[in-house]
Amino acid sequence: MAQSETAALDPTARFGTRVADYIRFRPRYPAALIEGLATHCGLAPGRMVVDLGAGTGILTEDLLEFGARVQAVEPNGPMREASVALLGAHEGFSAHDGRAESMPLAEGAADLLVAAQAFHWFEVEAAARECARVLRAEGYVGLIWNTRRLEGTPFLVDYEAFARTHGRDYAQVSERYADPAALDRFFDDRGWSRASHPNAQALDREGLLGRLASCSYMPSLGDPDYPSMREAAYAMFDAHAEAGPEGPCVRLIYDTELYWGRPRA
Repeated sequence: MAQSETAALDPTARFGTRVADYIRFRPRYPAALIEGLATHCGLAPGRMVVDLGAGTGILTEDLLEFGARVQAVEPNGPMREASVALLGAHEGFSAHDGRAESMPLAEGAADLLVAAQAFHWFEVEAAARECARVLRAEGYVGLIWNTRRLEGTPFLVDYEAFARTHGRDYAQVSERYADPAALDRFFDDRGWSRASHPNAQALDREGLLGRLASCSYMPSLGDPDYPSMREAAYAMFDAHAEAGPEGPCVRLIYDTELYWGRPRA
C-alpha cells in the first residue's frame, strides 16, 4: 500500500470527530460472542484481557461485565477518553495510548488479546510479533467483526449501494475486513478457526443517520457533503421503514464473526 494510502487509512485521525455517533449508533455484540471467547479462547472471570483498538469500549464493557480484567489499548485520543469516561469506574479497567504494533505492556501481560472492528487497521506482521510478546505462552488472539450482510432484504441491498455512492474510500476499507491472506500472515502455522453468530440492529430515522455518520468513510457533520448524504439517508429510511415496537425502523443484519488462533512470533 502506498504511503499516502496508509496515511489516509490511519485510524488515529479518522474517528476523532465521530465519537458521539460511535457510542450511540454502533451495534453491540451478541452474548454468544462472549460465550465463544470463553469456549475457544480461555476467557474467564479474573483473566487479563487486552482489547486492541478498543475505541469507545463497546466490547470492553461486555468483557468487564463478564468479570474479566481489561486493559484497553487505543491510539485515538478522543475515543480513548470516551472509554475512560464510560468505563473508568469499573474495577479492573485501565486504558493506554498505544497500538497493536507497540503496546505499553509487559511481556506475557495478557491471558487473551482481542480486537473488535480493528484488525483491518493493523500492520499485520508487526502486530503479530507484538501480540506474541504481550501474550502469555499458549494464549489466544480473538479477532472480531460485526460483518454487515450485503443482501437478503431490499434495505440491505440499498444500504450497500448507499455506502458505495457516498463513502469516500469505502471499498478500500471494506476489502481489508477479515482478509484470509492477512489472517494467514498474522496467525502461526497452526492456523486459525472461525465461528459466526447472527446479530441485528434496529434503527429509527435519526439512528440510521447516526449509524452512517459513525463510519470513517462517510461525510461527518460540518463536511460540505454531509447535507446531501443526510437527505439521501432520510429518503432511504422512508423507502424501507417498517413498523417496530418503538415506531418505524429499518434493520441492519450482521454476522458477528470470531477468528481465533495464536499469533506468529
